[in-house]
Amino acid sequence: MRKYIIKFISISLIVGLNWFGLSAVGDTLAYFNDIESAQENVFSAATLDFSLHSAADFSPKVTPTTTSSRNISVINNGSLGFQYTASTTNTNGSLCDYLNLSADLDGNNKYTGPLTSFYYSAGEFTTPDDWQFTATLKDNDPALQNQTCTFDFVFDGVQIGGAGFYDQEIISNTITSGQWVIPPPPPAGLKINEVYYHVKPPNENEPENEWAEIYNPTSLSIDISGWKITDNSGWERTFCVSPSTCSSTTIPAYGFAVVTPATSTWGYWPGIPSDAVKIVLGKSIGNGLANTGDRVILKNATGVEIDAVSWGDDNYAFGAGNGVKPATGAGHSIARKIKGEDTDTAGDWVDLTTPNPGTNPHLTNGEEIIIEEEIIETEEIAEIEEVLIIEEEPAIIEEEPVIEGETTTTEEIIAEETPIIDDNSTIIEESTTTEETVIEEQPVISAIEEQPATLPDKSASNQDGARESVSDGGSGDGGDDTSGSLDSSSPAEGAGESSGDSGVDAGGESVSE
Repeated sequence: MRKYIIKFISISLIVGLNWFGLSAVGDTLAYFNDIESAQENVFSAATLDFSLHSAADFSPKVTPTTTSSRNISVINNGSLGFQYTASTTNTNGSLCDYLNLSADLDGNNKYTGPLTSFYYSAGEFTTPDDWQFTATLKDNDPALQNQTCTFDFVFDGVQIGGAGFYDQEIISNTITSGQWVIPPPPPAGLKINEVYYHVKPPNENEPENEWAEIYNPTSLSIDISGWKITDNSGWERTFCVSPSTCSSTTIPAYGFAVVTPATSTWGYWPGIPSDAVKIVLGKSIGNGLANTGDRVILKNATGVEIDAVSWGDDNYAFGAGNGVKPATGAGHSIARKIKGEDTDTAGDWVDLTTPNPGTNPHLTNGEEIIIEEEIIETEEIAEIEEVLIIEEEPAIIEEEPVIEGETTTTEEIIAEETPIIDDNSTIIEESTTTEETVIEEQPVISAIEEQPATLPDKSASNQDGARESVSDGGSGDGGDDTSGSLDSSSPAEGAGESSGDSGVDAGGESVSE
């Protein structure tokens, strides 16, 4: 038993000592080693950086006729290349909506449009990048005076190739509006006053000697530089394209201008007044004025139609079927009846057999036409009045019986009013005795002012006889009633009245108006 115990202890000591010895063993210090070195290697960080440089803000103050501008330069302060965009943002102020912006890069226009909508992709930056910005006011509304517009220009730059570096620069701007005088609207009073479209051969030629007369009915002189004239072709001809084509660029108040294609026209119309403005187009009026129907249209320098006239089968100015209807003869013109008077109807116009460029004497012709119509009416009224007076105021005649064989006639005429006799009537007063005969003569026209006589109804037949005696100029047989007309067989009656006999009885007297 003792032997077994000794063996167990011996084995335990051997195992324990070996385990302790093995556990005390550390790392092995033997290994392979190699060192390599690279010479002159540099590691550095690059930058993307640019800046904006501008000497001053927008100036001067913007007005409808004055622009405001600012120059901005883009400068690269970093080491990386970049590409960028430019735009406006943060606009503030009602003036901004009335501003247009023009943006030029290195002298080349890149944008023109509303300031609030500016955006441009400039691409890759190149040295230098110089911007010129110009603001323009697009309205002359007085409410825009002394207003301001503030906004920012934003320049966004990014690294070429889309890497992560970027830079943004912002520059603030202020545009101020000034004050201005709003000009009064230009007078629209110029009128086409006369048109000579059918020239008279063989000396004058179409279309170079056609002409149109323009009248200024206003109290102000009107500058016609840049005004235009055309016809139904739409070919516009501009006034005063050079100083040599206009004797003056201004039509004086109440003055005239004559427009023609060629200077040869002046030789055919030497009576044009020296103060009339002469305008030579150098080309036809439109494509030449047609004789059967055409139009003339006058426009101001901005292209607004000021006046128009059409004639013949052209209905432009006055509507369908309402063109001026001129005579067809060569050498005629159409002209306003009264210079400058415009009711926008063809009735304003009249045909002239004798044109008169640069003046307006044809007003007299219009007046004569009116006067002639009035005279006709007056004559008709006068004739009616004469007949009525003759009917109302017959002569009161007392007569004595006639004794055959006697050579003397006794007749007494009592007349409070002298009867009115037509121009063809003859009044004969005759006396071969010692009895006194009263003769009164008065012009027919004076009888119109005499007081009317009231006649009894029984004189109705007398009125018929008197009317017929005057109007017919017959031998006096206007009726059977001896109180209205006398028998031609009686010498006394023949002496009293003879409306048809052109002769005069012996001792008688002939009166005619």
